Amino acid sequence: MKTILVPANLHLPMYQKLLKENQNQIDVQIISLNSFIYDLKEKQYQILYQYQLRKDIISKSNTYYESMNDLTFLKSCLSFIRWCKLYDIHKFPKDTKKEQDLNEIIQVLYPIDTKENHIKKIEDISSIQILRKPYSDMEMIWIQYLLEHGASYYDTSINQHFEYHTCANSRKEAELICLEILEHDLYANDCFVCTNNESQNQVLAQMMDQYHIPYTFLNTSIYSSIVQDFYMIFDWILNPSLTTFLSMIQLVFPAIYNDMNLYYTNFPENFKNEFHMKDLDYEFNNIIDEYDFNRLKKAEQRIIEWNEEHQEVYDWTIYDFTSICQCIQDRHPFYQQEDVNIYKAIQEVYRQSLPYLNQPSLFLQFIETMEVQQTSSEIKGVLIGSLKDCNAIRSHVFIMGAHTKNFPGIQIHTNLFDEDYIRHTALPSLQERLAFQLDEMKNTLLSIENLYISYAQSDYEGKNYEPSPEIEDWFHKKAEFVNLKESSVNEKMKMEIHPQQANQLFFKNTRFSVSRLESFARCPFSHYLKYGLNLRVPTLDIAMKGTILHSILETLTKKYQKEYVHVDEKEIEMVISHEFDFYRKVYPNQSRWIHEQILEYKEKVILILKQLSYFEEKWHMNIKDEEYHIQKEIEFEDMKLTFTGYIDRIDSSNTSFCIFDYKSSKKELKQDNFQAGLSLQLLTYTIYIEEQEHLHPTGCFYVSLSSPCITDSALKVSYPRSKPGIVEESKLNCFTEFTNQKFINGWAFDGFDNYMDDNSLVGIRKNTPSFSECKEQWNTVINGLLTDMKKGNIQSQISDQSACSLCSFRRVCRNNRQIVAQVSYIDQEEE
Repeated sequence: MKTILVPANLHLPMYQKLLKENQNQIDVQIISLNSFIYDLKEKQYQILYQYQLRKDIISKSNTYYESMNDLTFLKSCLSFIRWCKLYDIHKFPKDTKKEQDLNEIIQVLYPIDTKENHIKKIEDISSIQILRKPYSDMEMIWIQYLLEHGASYYDTSINQHFEYHTCANSRKEAELICLEILEHDLYANDCFVCTNNESQNQVLAQMMDQYHIPYTFLNTSIYSSIVQDFYMIFDWILNPSLTTFLSMIQLVFPAIYNDMNLYYTNFPENFKNEFHMKDLDYEFNNIIDEYDFNRLKKAEQRIIEWNEEHQEVYDWTIYDFTSICQCIQDRHPFYQQEDVNIYKAIQEVYRQSLPYLNQPSLFLQFIETMEVQQTSSEIKGVLIGSLKDCNAIRSHVFIMGAHTKNFPGIQIHTNLFDEDYIRHTALPSLQERLAFQLDEMKNTLLSIENLYISYAQSDYEGKNYEPSPEIEDWFHKKAEFVNLKESSVNEKMKMEIHPQQANQLFFKNTRFSVSRLESFARCPFSHYLKYGLNLRVPTLDIAMKGTILHSILETLTKKYQKEYVHVDEKEIEMVISHEFDFYRKVYPNQSRWIHEQILEYKEKVILILKQLSYFEEKWHMNIKDEEYHIQKEIEFEDMKLTFTGYIDRIDSSNTSFCIFDYKSSKKELKQDNFQAGLSLQLLTYTIYIEEQEHLHPTGCFYVSLSSPCITDSALKVSYPRSKPGIVEESKLNCFTEFTNQKFINGWAFDGFDNYMDDNSLVGIRKNTPSFSECKEQWNTVINGLLTDMKKGNIQSQISDQSACSLCSFRRVCRNNRQIVAQVSYIDQEEE
């Protein structure tokens, strides 16, 4: 009976061919080269474990001593030793330190039994045929041996038709293959496509789906979360820590992960310890938001309940394989055949590893690097494989990506046992091996009845590819460029919602904060996400600091009025410490950080008070109110809206008043920003107080609580000829420079000079409009903003690109944002 040597993954298409040619009757044995040569079902995992155990025999001065625990290193040694056993090589180079160390390791590992020690007795070689395909240099010795002793290649045809094309990129290349199959009316079961990498497989599959061409992958890598489940569990068991625990929980128990990640990120010291929040109730403070506190408390309660039901997770050992399998199976109740194959593969790894689990480092590496390849049990349509599987079984073969980088795919040894090392052994020379591989590839291509080769001229990033010189040499033909054109429409995205929907989202509550209108003017898309969809915005650190400083100033001014600027340091420290009272209860382990924060805020407050003391000495109004709540009603179309907000500080005399608003960063009140709706807060507050209190407004200002960076040259070196090297003190005063930053900035109206002795302490814009003009413009701006909002405009557009840097929604905005000229509602009204 005739025997044909065919790789295992090509058995099914080979049977299809033989059945077709012999009218469903065949008397042929199809077997792989490995099964034909070796008389042993090898247990590779156990060999690698035995390699690792030989570490104790190797001297500790060996460069690769610690590498004996590394799976990649051991696999490299095994592969090289297999090759050497085939050629019966026992002597290895020892000239350099690297060669001496490798020689020591090889001599220790070489005696361990492998399949190369169990070669079958081969008889009647003349009845053997070998499928022609690109064979590796590891298979070279057997191919040459069999051919020399009477075996022959299985060849059914010679090349009759050849086409060679090039396209712009891989996607065009895949489309060209599909068009060739359709336009020439090729039978899909007669077509075989060879690709060079996984990305080409995906592109080709997508294109064939688009053209409705059936296809089957010759080999399929099984990507399953089951492997990761096992790895994460065993990683947690072997390397118990909060990090490995959370990684395992995220994958295996995702329902509780968000709670655990939130809680243990804030309280890592509570892992496996007592919980402390169950007895705490929320207290108002400026650091911890009530929503965040309740989230943490609920997360703690859910973790406690989960722990009671899953105590075994904390008690697992590496020997609890059955319990772990049951846990993972419960997570995947609806499984497929691929999942069953994964379980079998991991079970086999565990079975072979069981005697060696007292040193489990290799076992974890086996799971981590596991790749399960599945050979198709049924083949329909176009067969898709790799270049190393190229053969003439099917009459139409397409080779994709055959540029000089990928084709002809010559195997050259690198890394540990590289070509320089091999050159000093008795293994076949590089020249012999390259000649063998090139001949195998060339003869394989020439045996294909209809051959189509193509390559992309560049990748998707624009890197150019060169044609393979081997193809031009073998077929005496250059590639023909094929330009596949496709229509494209560049449509500018317009983001809007229906006015009825806008009315339901934005006006369901008739109470508006002034900052909400400013948010819409700044970016309608951000406003839509925050106030329309009610997405929660995380508190920024800079905003929290501003709130704490604001609270400290409010506490001091309420108690000491204008004398707050002269409070001693102990009082300041006590007020600041009080801000952290609730934080101490929630985060008892953060005492050191709290102490550092108190000192930092103390220095900042002292500087702010010193700064404000100069202003308070020159300012002749008294503090009237703080945190004053406003509720300003306006009419808009058929609705009555109420604007709400809090005025940080109102100063007044018998006839006049002035408003101050604390800001965590420096902010200026500009007329352009006001007319565009970006700075409405101060004018809204001023108009409301003027209407309610019937006092004359003298101004409205921002008070910056930030500490700007200031360059201060403390010393200056002078080099006069008479006295070289004299050091003189710098005349620049840091505080003077700090005051010059104009930390109080805004608009002054009529009468402001009557209450301020030194206007140089305040930043006042030139050509400030009168209060009556501001009031008239305010109505125009407000109506313009509300009208745009009601129309349903949610386009992401800004007048300044820096506005996106601190936006909480920049990750979901993508490329929709547009930078446009700043809109003035006053100019629109005039037009």
